[in-house]
Amino acid sequence: RGEAKIAVEHPTSELLGMNRISLVSEAYAGLFDEGEKEELYTFFSTFASPENYPIYYHCRGGADRTGSYAFILGALYGMTLEDLILEYEITSISIWGGRNRNHHLFREFLDRFNRLSGEALSDKARAFLLEYAGLSTAQIDKIYEIAVCKDGKNL
Repeated sequence: RGEAKIAVEHPTSELLGMNRISLVSEAYAGLFDEGEKEELYTFFSTFASPENYPIYYHCRGGADRTGSYAFILGALYGMTLEDLILEYEITSISIWGGRNRNHHLFREFLDRFNRLSGEALSDKARAFLLEYAGLSTAQIDKIYEIAVCKDGKNL
C-alpha cells in the first residue's frame, strides 16, 4: 500500500529474530502488471529456499495482497477452486470487512487467473509464477516440494 513506501519499523519481528522483507505490491489483477514482476519474484522465490522457513507473511489488513498471494500458492499446492474462494471470503474478518466471491476486484483477478495456460489450477499457478513472477521451473518445483509430500499429503 502507499504507506509501505516509507520506512516502517517492526520491533516485534526483530525481537523474534525474524528476517523481514518489505514489499510494495498491488493486489488482485494488479499482480498481472509488468511493474509487479520484481516484487512477485522476491516474494515467491523466498518460498523456494528451505532455510527461509517458517514463513509468515502479512499485509496491513491481511485480505487483499495477502489473499492474492495466498490464492496463487494455494492453487499451486492443489487446493480446489471452492476452497480458494472460501479462503478469500474468510478475509472478511480483516480490518476491511466483508468480502465475497462476487466482489468485483476478486472477480477481475479470478478472470485473469483463469485465462492463464493450463487445465488445472496448479498449472495456471505455475504459468503465473513463470510468466509474471519470473521464477524458474526448478524454483516452482522446490516451492511445491517443500510444502507438499511426494505422496500428495500435506506436511
